[in-house]
Amino acid sequence: MTHTGVAESDTLRTKRLEQDGWIVFRFWNDDVIHDIDNVCQHIVISAGLAGPI
Repeated sequence: MTHTGVAESDTLRTKRLEQDGWIVFRFWNDDVIHDIDNVCQHIVISAGLAGPI
């Protein structure tokens, strides 16, 4: 679900953050609430901080 104008402002905000060297991740609220372990795992792996398995 998106709200009117939100997608456009998200795109502009993302571009600005990426220009400054940030990586932007977006997660559904439901995933953060009900599956936080996988959300955190995604961030750790993407950041290159995951140790050997």
